[in-house]
Amino acid sequence: MIVTAGSSFWIQSLNPGHYSWIHLLAIWTLFSLVMAVRAIRWRRDRPGHVAWMVGTYVGLLIAGGLAFLPDRLLWRVFLG
Repeated sequence: MIVTAGSSFWIQSLNPGHYSWIHLLAIWTLFSLVMAVRAIRWRRDRPGHVAWMVGTYVGLLIAGGLAFLPDRLLWRVFLG
């Protein structure tokens, strides 16, 4: 997830040369992963870790769903 979210900052096809609202999801993913690791490694907070990881996964599902909106690349590849 770190590699995927990090690599998204080099993809700027919606608005060439600029970032789009999708990059906010990548920032959220990186932030929540840091918080999840922090919860388990430094605070030994297993419920907190699980909550952050579930939140990250839900965000992943939302981003994946948004990637299938009409006129997006994945829409054209799989459904268009």
